[in-house]
Order: sequence, then C-alpha cells, then structure tokens
Amino acid sequence: MRSIPKALAVGAVVVPFLIGGAGAAFADAGPVYGEHTAVATENGAATSHIGSGFLGDMTGGWLGGQQGASGPSFAESERMAGPDGASSESTVSGIDGNGDAYYGESEQSAGPDGASSSSVGSRS
Repeated sequence: MRSIPKALAVGAVVVPFLIGGAGAAFADAGPVYGEHTAVATENGAATSHIGSGFLGDMTGGWLGGQQGASGPSFAESERMAGPDGASSESTVSGIDGNGDAYYGESEQSAGPDGASSSSVGSRS
C-alpha cells in the first residue's frame, strides 16, 4: 500500500512539469505514472517526460490548456538541443471535466537553415 501514495506524490510533482506547469491541485485523483529522462553530452542535451493517469477533479487547466481536465489523461514531451539546432515536441490527450475527449500535438525546431513550428488539436 505504500507504493500507491508514493506514486501519487511522484505523479503530483512530475506530471505538472510535463507541459511546463508550475503546480496543480488534485482532489479525487487516481493512479498516476510519470517518467523523466535527461541526457547531456559534449554534443548536446535532451530531456523527455511521460505522464499518464486519472487526474480526478483538476483545477488550473495546465494539461494542454484543458481547463478542468478530470478524466484519464496522457502527456509526453521531448526537447533536444545541439550544435546544429534545437527541437521540441509534445502530445496531450484525455477526457475533460465535461466528458469531452481532447487531443493536442505540437512540434518546433530551429537550426542553421531556418525554423519551423506546427500544431494540431481536436476536441469532441
């Protein structure tokens, strides 16, 4: 039973940072999974985050801008930088407090030949 509160505590700390949020208030949250990887070498640096779980009654709307997100959710992001440029990408999906499904994905990159950005999202 110790692992459930520990997983919730880790998730409450890790998941808000997936999308750059500064904090979140959880009530009625369920199981949460969070994973983080960071690497730095002389050739550059990279970091990745993955989070998944049932958020319960969320406030603050940090998860992909989904105000009141409260159901099952998933978020992942990757950021990389090196001598030839930098890139980032993120994906979020889940069910909001009204029972509507949402999905969002964004990608950004910049290098010696230019920069690009794209995003896509849907809601039902």
